[in-house]
Amino acid sequence: MKKKIRLLHVIGSFLEGGTERLMLDILSRLDKNVFDITACSILDQVKPSMIEQYEKHGIKTRAFSQRSAILLIFALKKYINENCFDIIHTHHYISNLIGRIAAILAGSQNILTYNHNWPGMEKSRHRLIFKFLNLWTKKNIVVSETVRGYFTEVVGVHEDKVVTIHNGIDVNIFSPPAEDVRIGMKRELNIPANAFIVGFTGRLIDWKRPDVFIKAASLLAKDDPNMYFIVAGDGEKRNELEKLAKDLGLNGNISFLGWRSDMHRIYQAMDVFTVLSESGGNRFNDEGFSLVSAEAMATGLPLVAVDNAINREVIGSDAAVYCEIDPADIAYKIRLLSENKFLREELGKAGRKRAENCFNIKKTAEELASTYIEILRK
Repeated sequence: MKKKIRLLHVIGSFLEGGTERLMLDILSRLDKNVFDITACSILDQVKPSMIEQYEKHGIKTRAFSQRSAILLIFALKKYINENCFDIIHTHHYISNLIGRIAAILAGSQNILTYNHNWPGMEKSRHRLIFKFLNLWTKKNIVVSETVRGYFTEVVGVHEDKVVTIHNGIDVNIFSPPAEDVRIGMKRELNIPANAFIVGFTGRLIDWKRPDVFIKAASLLAKDDPNMYFIVAGDGEKRNELEKLAKDLGLNGNISFLGWRSDMHRIYQAMDVFTVLSESGGNRFNDEGFSLVSAEAMATGLPLVAVDNAINREVIGSDAAVYCEIDPADIAYKIRLLSENKFLREELGKAGRKRAENCFNIKKTAEELASTYIEILRK
């Protein structure tokens, strides 16, 4: 390549969600001698600190104001034409829809989608729209083989158009802590040094199932007052969940931390981590790859995870104890780990090894860069 590849990523927002953090981590690692990168949001949801982080890494940003879909499409089309992007890469359903239509109208030749979640058994019209827009789409990036199977077998996308690139994390930042660091982190969170801490991280929305975590926590706290619970994340259900915790008598044993930019430190205070998101087609937007699973594994934490195809693919069989989406079963599996230090250590070691081998962010960025260059060469 004699000139830089002009790359546009179209995302929903510049908030602190998993997709936004992941794309910042990936795009910041693409070679700036090869790629000239712009990220734009289309839903008028902007946190200035996130834009600052993108731009600090040499990534240009543009936030479109929320407006009617038609006006948004033509504003984005105009922006694409003005900047002559070589590749347009869109994320999630809304951006995949709006972004691709705008790119098609702009005459873009290299359009890709990034599918972070399991689409589920969405309405037939959604599948028809996807198949129609796929006529102008070079590649569909998916984050797991399970999601890839859905696109090829259910939606009917040709397998050559679907590429799996697993999510990645910085395995140097997310790493097992020394014991004094763990104790210091507990002190910082105002939790006793000898407490056993169970963690939950993610957006506080229905399909992440924080409600089930809190119900399981209430069962455990009744039997063991030395067990504490951390909920890191924010979302539309936060007030409702805090009320649920209070009603269940968990006030003294649970901490709602909100969004944290230092999650690598928060994990260090935990003894067990839970992965409870729904996946497999129960609704329009289920888990496609739990990024927090990889983060927790890299930190050396044993996992209690809901038994589904996504978790089996990402976590494997050696880093977790699997459970049903049921408070009693989750509580039982957590108690099992709390009583067996050897099992916790073995699961933690296996998880760390898996994170290093499979989910290093450098590998993710390299695979994405190779996909772009291959498309342009063809």
